Formats: sequence, structure tokens, C-alpha cells
Amino acid sequence: MNYSFNSSVANFATLCGTVNVPYTLDFESAIVPAFPACVATQTVGSSNAWTVASAPNASFPSKTARYSYNYYYDADAWFFTVGINLTAGTSYTVRYRYGTTGYDERLEVKYGTTATAAGMSTLVFDHGTFQTTGGTATKTASFTVPTTGVYYLGWHCYSLYDQNSLYVDDILVDVSPALDMGDSIGNTSTKLLWGCRNSFRNRYEPR
Repeated sequence: MNYSFNSSVANFATLCGTVNVPYTLDFESAIVPAFPACVATQTVGSSNAWTVASAPNASFPSKTARYSYNYYYDADAWFFTVGINLTAGTSYTVRYRYGTTGYDERLEVKYGTTATAAGMSTLVFDHGTFQTTGGTATKTASFTVPTTGVYYLGWHCYSLYDQNSLYVDDILVDVSPALDMGDSIGNTSTKLLWGCRNSFRNRYEPR
């Protein structure tokens, strides 16, 4: 993987097959600082790249996707899931943990038919400018696709230059549950009703 300040740097996983839901991504198979096999990344302009960090802080005590700031250039960095088989008309939910380290960050999630910045055609959720000082946050967002096929989800950091670090972990994509689970902040969260299909279930329950 190339982390230099080029106009556009991409790391594509071309030999990977597609998967069905539920799809999970927790970065534990990564060889730091690279992403796990089949997870593509891309930087645009002079942005730094997403990398994987090993237990970067107390809120993220395992391997976690991290964007670290650039002193001079705004972020324009992506990482993408593998291709996921999705069906038109079915409601899907993506859930993930995210956090910051005391500075404003910007994050959005999109989907599209190719694992590239240009291919991310549809917005799932835009966090705008935010901080999660003092804990982590959990986001749940639902989406549908227009036609049955293979889709990729992408996490896009577009923070301003000279901020700090943005973290994402414990990603789950699955068919939407019957009830809206809402979001959670810090250690207080809504108990999940996804049942045994959610392999991260215990991480999100109140302790």
C-alpha cells in the first residue's frame, strides 16, 4: 500500500469474491498498518490514507481503522467493503462504531457498484462535522438498492487539515431488523434485537 501524497492512490483487491449478508468487518485479521485482505482503500489529492491501528486508545482496544491528520492538506480518504450481494426492495442496515480524539472530524458513508471514490454513487449517512470526546458512538443507518446486484460500501473521511484522528470499527451490514435500534453514545446503548445474526452483539449491550 502506498501512503505518499500522490494525486490519487488506490489499493484494490481484485481477486476477491462477493459475500452475502450478514457481513462483518472488525479489522482483526489485518497486518498493521495494512487493511485486511479484500478491503480496498483510496486517497484523492494530497490526503493521508486510512490505515489500521492496533489498540489505538481505551475506547478502541483492538485493531481499528484510523485516519490520522495531515498538517497541510484536507482529508479525502476512503476504505471499502468487499462486494456484497444485495436485493432490490430489501431494507438493509449498516452499523458501526466510530470516534474522535478531541478535534472536529468529518465522515460519510456511501454505497456504489465499484470500490472507488467515483463509484460511490449514493449517500447512506453524512455525519458532517462532529466530535465524540469521552467515548465512542455507534451509528445505525438503513438503505435500499435500486437493482439487485453487487454493491460496495465506502467510509469517506473528509476532515479539514491539522485535526487529529478518526476511528471506525465493528462494521455490520445485514437485513434491517423489524424495530429501529437507534444510535448510542459512549457506554450507554440501546440493546440490540438482531439476535444471533449479529456476531458483535455483546459489544453493544450495556455493561
